[in-house]
Amino acid sequence: YVPNVFSPNGDLTNDLWNIVPVFVKDYHLKVFNRWGEMVYDTDDKKQLWDGYFRGAKPFDDVFIYQIMYTGWDKSTHYTYGNVTLLK
Repeated sequence: YVPNVFSPNGDLTNDLWNIVPVFVKDYHLKVFNRWGEMVYDTDDKKQLWDGYFRGAKPFDDVFIYQIMYTGWDKSTHYTYGNVTLLK
């Protein structure tokens, strides 16, 4: 499961974003801004994105994500989509 919106505004509700790693053994997540610049990259399925990029505060925008993951049955999957950041 991949949420499609989060709001890093400090209210402790949906302040961080990542996949819900059900039946995911290994994965690689990349997030890109609208200009194709990679703003987030991780192999750690427990690491959550706070919306910051290069130390700058998050701003309202839509980002594209790419995920490559391996299930416990050793099958490899690829998925992509978008996530909206709202302040």
